[in-house]
Amino acid sequence: MNEHILRLARENAPCFIYSRDVLARQAGLLRDTFPGFDFLFSVKANPFPPVMRALAALGIGADAASAREVLLAEECGMSAADIYFSAAGKSDSALREAWDHGHLIADSIGEAVRIGRIAATKAGVAGREMDAAARNVINAAGFEGLFGHSYGHSLGLLIHEGPYANTRNDKPMPAGAVVSAEPGIYIPDEFGVRIEDVTVITETGCEILTKSPKNLIIL
Repeated sequence: MNEHILRLARENAPCFIYSRDVLARQAGLLRDTFPGFDFLFSVKANPFPPVMRALAALGIGADAASAREVLLAEECGMSAADIYFSAAGKSDSALREAWDHGHLIADSIGEAVRIGRIAATKAGVAGREMDAAARNVINAAGFEGLFGHSYGHSLGLLIHEGPYANTRNDKPMPAGAVVSAEPGIYIPDEFGVRIEDVTVITETGCEILTKSPKNLIIL
């Protein structure tokens, strides 16, 4: 064994020693114990290319905590189908950076709507397609028919003006338009929730101008 590694171990320094055989046995044990499950390893805890390549060869996916980790996993030979990246707490720019390199995981309906918005909101996309991206996520979550208004409208000299991101607008949205993003769910006789942002449409996506948190705040 490398003398440098032995010295670190003797000094009680943090030291990880990996064996391909051990990794293979552990992967086999997991699959035998939990048949039908997919398994992920944390890139943050195992950021070593030789280890990541060995895990990729065993068919174990990557749980990435940042766009940089997503790209690292890809560089180590992992396919986009095996890289998972949680949208929770990540900026829109980080999600766009990781977009084509792995699966984006939504931890809530709000995050799912945000992912849908990022996918659809950019110059050249029709206003009704932007509306549909948010509406489809809400419908798929079991709240079909409970989003009773349009996804968004432009803001300029007036609070409400065109171009609109609604079901009727089949015209492409222009770059530079300032558009609200306000998906909502309203359950009759119970309560309703609307999450609203203001965005600027660009050629490649949108820039969010509002910086308010989206977590529940109890006063």
